Amino acid sequence: FIMVSRVPNPVLLTSTEDVEAYLKGELHSDQKQQRDISLVGLFSPEMKKENDAFIEAAHSLKGTVALGLCTHKDAIYLSQKFGVALPALVFVRNKESHVESIHLDSSSTEDIVSAVKSAMLETFPEVTVENFPSYFHPLKPLLILFIDNDDTKTMKAREELTEFTKLSTQNYATCWIDLRNTQVGKEILQVYLNYLPQLPALILAQLSTSGEVFAFPEEQLISRTSVLHWLKRVQTGRENPRNLLQRREWTPPQATYDFLAIMDIMRPGFAKQRAPNSANQENLYEEGENETEHLNESNEEEDQSELTAESERVQASPAPPNELHNEL
Repeated sequence: FIMVSRVPNPVLLTSTEDVEAYLKGELHSDQKQQRDISLVGLFSPEMKKENDAFIEAAHSLKGTVALGLCTHKDAIYLSQKFGVALPALVFVRNKESHVESIHLDSSSTEDIVSAVKSAMLETFPEVTVENFPSYFHPLKPLLILFIDNDDTKTMKAREELTEFTKLSTQNYATCWIDLRNTQVGKEILQVYLNYLPQLPALILAQLSTSGEVFAFPEEQLISRTSVLHWLKRVQTGRENPRNLLQRREWTPPQATYDFLAIMDIMRPGFAKQRAPNSANQENLYEEGENETEHLNESNEEEDQSELTAESERVQASPAPPNELHNEL
């Protein structure tokens, strides 16, 4: 964080050479080890509103990632070179050499921050319990490769899917799970297919739409060509799903665990997501609330009686002599 914060954010780039050098990691090369990705915003000189939003986004991301900014007329040439319309975000991952790009179709700071964070994610990551929320996209089908070893077949499958993501990154949330590192992956696979297939296994799960689960044919080798052909069959309805995931409501296992209902009863409106689903529970806590109110009223009456008695005692006692008058 400290090393990244030392670099101005954004870094102003005034020529094509500066932008290309920044993307290669040649500018601020002392920061290269702290950067997993080099990102540059490209804007024409007329795009003042978009440029200002990008600068605000860069300031909010200071210490997280350093951004380059080019508003020179060369930005038009660079956008044509990288095949993206302005305004745009172009970037290069440290382990790769090709330039990727995203068209910034919104001029809001929040959307630009979101685009930067999306670009920082790996295109074919190993997902775990901890990082899955960062990679799950509610509008994209989930394409998962399940593995449990590093044999030749598995490594080849990973290499082919890495190349596949370069062709179809926008359509699927593609990832892989190593059952040796994420043991819950075995249970996930069992739920998806109702059995455990031979690994590596490639699964397409349409979690946010139909709930259909498709499995790549086990007898075929996983390659970018065969995967594209299989996905096309799925899209055209020529591939039958292996399973249909049922939508489930995540309700409390028992009424006593319905904490939202308890809060709604104790403090109406505090957690008003839904009505309490247990009449017995509602009666129980209403009785408790009535007892609490009765106890509070009794305590208030006792406190008032004590206060009145103390006031009468003070009024009945003789006044102390005037010490200042005696001294005079």
